[in-house]
Amino acid sequence: MAKDSSRMSRPGPADAAHLASSLVRRAAVCSTWLLAAAIGLIAWTGAAQAQIPDTIFQEGLLLDNANRAVEGPVRLRFALYAAGAGGAPVWEEDHRVVPLFEGYYAVELGSIEGLDAPTLLSAQFLGVRVDDGAELTPRTKLASVPFAIVAGA
Repeated sequence: MAKDSSRMSRPGPADAAHLASSLVRRAAVCSTWLLAAAIGLIAWTGAAQAQIPDTIFQEGLLLDNANRAVEGPVRLRFALYAAGAGGAPVWEEDHRVVPLFEGYYAVELGSIEGLDAPTLLSAQFLGVRVDDGAELTPRTKLASVPFAIVAGA
């Protein structure tokens, strides 16, 4: 009569010890990875909380008097004001060569002339000048972004 190879033999004490040793090694490796991941997450979270952005992204569309997209590059000068009209700027920055894509631009305010909390607290409006032209009207009213709302909570 042939033996039934589908039947498994009972594990002996040596098999149990090997299995236990294997499980302990795997648990140790998993614990090490879990600890490393936790430390990494804590370090990343702390770094993320410590790095408050000190620049503001500004995007816009420049159109000429016939509502056609302006071709670039252009020089853009930005100023922050306490008032919607008149008054002296509380901050200014000059971006000398700004590329345009079908009239659209994107700059990072504060990348040339730093921005700080006192300046931003006194600023309510953004003014923009293109090349050597007059400031565009009306000035843009500043509003909060999600980061600022969460930081203030």
